[in-house]
Amino acid sequence: MSEKVHLHERLLTGATTDETKSSVLGPAMVGQCRQLTFYIDWGSTVTAGKVDIETAPAEDYAGAWAQIGTKTYSAGAPLAQYIQALGPFAFVRARVDTATDGNGVSVSVIGN
Repeated sequence: MSEKVHLHERLLTGATTDETKSSVLGPAMVGQCRQLTFYIDWGSTVTAGKVDIETAPAEDYAGAWAQIGTKTYSAGAPLAQYIQALGPFAFVRARVDTATDGNGVSVSVIGN
C-alpha cells in the first residue's frame, strides 16, 4: 500500500548566491507529514556548492536554525541528491550555505 503524498513543493530554483533562503514551509504544509524527502538537483554547469535543509520552532526565528541535513557538491556534471527526515516539523526551509556557480541548485520536497 502506498502512502498518500501530502506535500510536493519546489523550494529553490537555480539558486547560486550564498545564504539564499527558500520560502518557509509551516505546520499547514509539513505538520501533517511523517516523512519528508528533500531532492537537491545540482545544475549541469555547477562545479561546487553546499545546501542545508533546516528547521525552527517559528517562521521568523531569528537564531540559528537546526540542521536537518546538508549536501555538498564538488563535481562537474549534473547530480541529484536527497535527504530524508522523519517528522513532523514545525517549519522547514532550504538554504544555500556555500555559493554555487553555473546554473545553480534547485531543491524540492515531497512529504507523506
